[in-house]
Amino acid sequence: MEHRQPVAIKILRAISTSKIKRELFITNRLHHPNIVKLLGVVRCSEAKTASMVLEFVPHQDFRVIYPTFNTADIKHYMRELFSVDTLVTADP
Repeated sequence: MEHRQPVAIKILRAISTSKIKRELFITNRLHHPNIVKLLGVVRCSEAKTASMVLEFVPHQDFRVIYPTFNTADIKHYMRELFSVDTLVTADP
């Protein structure tokens, strides 16, 4: 079966293997509406790099939308950030 959906690719460059494994572990473990999903991992033996295949989410640049935020917006986004922190630090 062929799926045609846009994806985002994050190339994991020249960092330690343990850091790559940690990032993959955390990204794969997080399931939250405001966090992009890890769809897979690909390796390029020629370039000796790994890449994360992530869901594509269209967005606006934060620097453009931030000045339009009011206090309620900022409180909302702070609550969302804290809920993600809870997901990251929770035991499996």
